[in-house]
Amino acid sequence: MKSVLQLGTWNVQTMLLAGKMQEIANKLKIYNIHIAALQETKWPNEGWIDNKDNTLIYGAETNITGRNDTGLMLDKDAGEKSLKDFEPVNSRI
Repeated sequence: MKSVLQLGTWNVQTMLLAGKMQEIANKLKIYNIHIAALQETKWPNEGWIDNKDNTLIYGAETNITGRNDTGLMLDKDAGEKSLKDFEPVNSRI
C-alpha cells in the first residue's frame, strides 16, 4: 500500500519568537501534515535545519523588513524520501 503525504500551507506571520519552530512542528503533527509551505517566516538569508522530527528549509533575499520570507517544513519521513536539494529563487519562492 502506498503512503500518502499530506501537504499544507501556513502564514506563520513570524518565526522570530522563541519556540515558534517547535510550535509549528507540533501543529503539523496533530493535523498529520507531512510537508508545509510556510510564509512570512521573517528569517533572513537561507538555511537548512534538521532535528530528530523534521527538517526546515528557508530562504529569503537579505532585507531589513523580512516580510516575504518563505520556507518548507517536512517531517522526517517526507524529508528523507522527497528532499534532494534546496535552492531559493527569491524572497517569495
